[in-house]
Amino acid sequence: MVVLGNLLCLLPVVCDWYAAYLFPHLSGALARFNGLFPCSVGEWMIVLGILLLIMFLFGWLGALFCRKLRTAMKKFSGFLLDVLLAVLLLLTLNWTMINRCTPIMESDHEFRIAELERLRDTLVVTANQMAKSIEREEDGTVAFHGDVQEEARKAMLGIADCFPQLQGFYPKVKPMMFSDLMSQSRMLGYYFPFSMEANYNNRMYRMNYPSCFCHELSHVKGVMREDEANFLAYLACIRSENPEFQYSGILSVLYYVDNAFYENVGPEYYSTKPQISKQVRIDNQFLTPEAMAQVEKNAVLPSETVKKYSDSFNEATIKMGGVADGMASYDRVTKLLLIYYEDQLKEN
Repeated sequence: MVVLGNLLCLLPVVCDWYAAYLFPHLSGALARFNGLFPCSVGEWMIVLGILLLIMFLFGWLGALFCRKLRTAMKKFSGFLLDVLLAVLLLLTLNWTMINRCTPIMESDHEFRIAELERLRDTLVVTANQMAKSIEREEDGTVAFHGDVQEEARKAMLGIADCFPQLQGFYPKVKPMMFSDLMSQSRMLGYYFPFSMEANYNNRMYRMNYPSCFCHELSHVKGVMREDEANFLAYLACIRSENPEFQYSGILSVLYYVDNAFYENVGPEYYSTKPQISKQVRIDNQFLTPEAMAQVEKNAVLPSETVKKYSDSFNEATIKMGGVADGMASYDRVTKLLLIYYEDQLKEN
């Protein structure tokens, strides 16, 4: 089944059919079941997998000296093989096949620097204005109103008219037990395809919550490409009635667009344009200095080491799903934004 599934992944028409007619039922059932547990089932599956691997290694080491143990280890090895095949099948169905689907938006238009400039300036000016007007707590952090989980679900359903696959049930986004490791890896969230769970780093600065939740929920609905999940999170947030979500959505794509513009025009011309305000940069932080200091204090391994191996793992995982440029695909959200706003201009 695993081999057949991966062969079928080579046929986009099959992947599109599977994503439209079978995946929603499988993902919905898994998401509902695992949603019954308050903790991240996928995270505990990884912990269990590591423990089973340790048992396997030490078991066979002991089997070198004990003949009776060899018989038990042969049965245990067969069990582990079955588990591995089941996990690989879930990865094929919930990750690889969906990654090979037709992109949610495509355009042959070659965008000019002027179009990128207009998008960038609009985002910067809007972010600067919202930073001044948005309600804040006494310590200067953005004040959140309502339930972020419920607002995220409403925001995603709010764009289902444009992207029908986003309709239906949404599970809660679960906090990660190993959020310190995620912080060292500079990861906001993570999607486990074998458990259909959206997870978040509960140490990150709360301004990241709205866009991160929407990004991970996009994955649950079968939008696996990172640039597309970034785009849908942005769109869901800015269409939300909640001002904190709107602001978070703009912040989530601001640096992608700003960096692309800087790389195309250079520092001299860039300096003549509207600049990102100090308050926006504060609001757009990953972790507060206090939270990062606590993470470093509790760290078992150096953050540089954790990030290096985390980046390598994520790069390999994304490429395994059929995305050739790996983590660089996050940056492609800029093109999706240009496509979207080009279509909006045509409609108007």
